[in-house]
Amino acid sequence: MTNTRPAPPGLAIDTPPCPLCDRSTDPTPDGTLDCENCGCFWDANRPDEPGEWFEPHVPACGATAQPYADNRYASAEVRALVYTCVLDTGHDGDHRGTDENDGVENWRREVLTVELPAGVNA
Repeated sequence: MTNTRPAPPGLAIDTPPCPLCDRSTDPTPDGTLDCENCGCFWDANRPDEPGEWFEPHVPACGATAQPYADNRYASAEVRALVYTCVLDTGHDGDHRGTDENDGVENWRREVLTVELPAGVNA
């Protein structure tokens, strides 16, 4: 009698995190990596290419932040930087920007102002 080894267990492949919220993306049968939290997806065969929104025609949130405004050690140019949320209007949770556009990982927790539509008072 010959002893045989069982097959090695399957691999658990981690998917890349969403660059907007850092949660894991979900692979789909149609070959995309989806982030339900942010409402966007990427082509799994080209994850380094820009992604797409589930609903591209929904207006952007418009919330802005100036995370360096009170940093007396930052230059005037850096203090004046304003970052804008890229999620859709009425989204739940934190505001988010893209690494390419905001360069600040945690600004979404430091939103200072929200631009309201014309005629709407806070």
